[in-house]
Amino acid sequence: MPLLWVVKELFCFVCRRMTITDGIERSLKKGRGSEQAAAAQLAPLLCVQLGAGDEAEEVCKLLAPVLSLVSHDTSASYQARAKVT
Repeated sequence: MPLLWVVKELFCFVCRRMTITDGIERSLKKGRGSEQAAAAQLAPLLCVQLGAGDEAEEVCKLLAPVLSLVSHDTSASYQARAKVT
């Protein structure tokens, strides 16, 4: 029984991690102003929370191109661009 619980909890954590990552990515791409700034501030915090490992590396690889896009986008708010860099 405990092994089943561990597998279930691990699966739920992976689903939540990907859901959070998707939410951050969507907010960076389609959000404006304070939503982009909040997502840009949350992205590195998620990587730090995941710690050293494959999960954090995967999240960073997924979000790095989007963060770079926001930092170079002149139509993005200054607040969001400042949080990315």
